[in-house]
Amino acid sequence: MNITDLQGFLTFPLIDNSWFWGQIMLGLFLVFTGILYFEERQRKGSANFMSAAAVGSITTIVLSAVGSLLGIISSLVLTVILTLGGLIIFVWFISKD
Repeated sequence: MNITDLQGFLTFPLIDNSWFWGQIMLGLFLVFTGILYFEERQRKGSANFMSAAAVGSITTIVLSAVGSLLGIISSLVLTVILTLGGLIIFVWFISKD
């Protein structure tokens, strides 16, 4: 594998673990969701977890789509992220107050 360019460097972890970038996206989702939830809770005194999770899902879906265009996220990982993110956004839409 050629790791002299950026794409080669970013795809290098996929040799050992094909879900590497999926795990990174899961971590980013958890960080975004946690930051949004606790910031809203601190600011307003109460927070809506589903809205924080929906915004985290949208962010993760966008980052995954960019990663897919760069060739570092496989179509299987992108499909799983789109499905789970879409499910979270759907649940948020039907549970709005």
